[in-house]
Amino acid sequence: MWAQAISARECPVHAECEDVRMRERAGALVAYCLAISRRFALHRGSLTAGGLAYFVALSIAPAAIVVGGIVGLFVTPDDVRSVLTKLVAGAPNGAAALSPFIDSIVSVVERSSGGTVTIASLVSLVIAVYASSRVVYGLRMALNTSFGVPERFQGIAERLLSSAITLIGLVGAVAVIIVLTFVPKVLALFGVTDITVFTGVGVVDWTIVTLIVWISVWWLLHRVPNKSRPVPIWAPGPMVAALWIVGSSAGVGIYVGLSGTLGAAILIFGSALVVLLWLYLCFIGLLIGAEMEAERQERQERQEPKEPKEREERVSA
Repeated sequence: MWAQAISARECPVHAECEDVRMRERAGALVAYCLAISRRFALHRGSLTAGGLAYFVALSIAPAAIVVGGIVGLFVTPDDVRSVLTKLVAGAPNGAAALSPFIDSIVSVVERSSGGTVTIASLVSLVIAVYASSRVVYGLRMALNTSFGVPERFQGIAERLLSSAITLIGLVGAVAVIIVLTFVPKVLALFGVTDITVFTGVGVVDWTIVTLIVWISVWWLLHRVPNKSRPVPIWAPGPMVAALWIVGSSAGVGIYVGLSGTLGAAILIFGSALVVLLWLYLCFIGLLIGAEMEAERQERQERQEPKEPKEREERVSA
C-alpha cells in the first residue's frame, strides 16, 4: 500500500491515468443504466409487469382447485396436506409474509382433492387455463418485444399454444405433488426419513433459492423468446434478474413485518395484496434482466460485422 502511494507521488501521470479510467468506467456504467432504463420505459415494462402479476394472482386459486381435484384421484387429502405443509414450513424465514396466502392455497388444494370431478372443478379448469394462458401469452409477447423479434404465431394459434403450455404446467404441478407424496414413502421403506429441501440455516437456504431462481430465469430468457442466439447462464441479465427477484422476496417479507400501515391493509384486503406486490416486483426484475440480455446481444451483433473487415485489412496489408 505504501509502495502504491510512493509510486503515485513519483509518477503523477500514472495517477491521473487511473483517475481518467475510473471516470470512464463510471460514465460507461451510468450510460449503460440509462440505456436499460430507456429500453424498459419504451417497452412499457412496468405496465406489462402489472398485467402479468394480475393474471398470475387471478389464476392461482382456480389452478389450485384443478390441481387438488386431479391429485385427489391418486392420493388422499391428508397426504397432500402433509407434503405441502412440510414444503412450506422449510421455506426461508423471509417468506413468512406469504405464509397466510400459502396456507390458504394449501387448504384449497387439500379440500379439492376429494377424488371426484365436480362442475366447480371443471369451471375452475376453464378459468385457470384462461388466466394462466394469458400469463404465458403476455410473457412471450413481453420477452419478444424486449429482444426485438417478431411473433412466430399470430392470433388464435398463439393463444392455443399458450393454452397448451398452461395445461402442461398444470399436469407438471400434479406430477410434482404426486412424486413428493410417494417418494418419501418409498425411501421410508429403506430407512431414509426426514428429507428436507432446506437446511434451516438462513444464508444456506437463501443461496439455494437464489440458485433455483437463477436457473429458472436463465431458462425463461433462453427458451421463451422467438430467437436463435443463445443466452449464456453467466450473462449479467439472468444474474441481475435472479438477485432482483430474491431481494424483492426478502424485502417484501421484511417490509410486511415492519410496516404497520401495510399490515392494516392486509387485514382489510387480505394477503392477496402482498402477493400482487411481490409478483409485480418479480416481473419487474425478470423484464429488466431481459432488457439487459437484449442490450448485450445487440452490442455483440454490432461488433461482429467489424471483425471480418479488420481481418481483410490485416491480410491486404
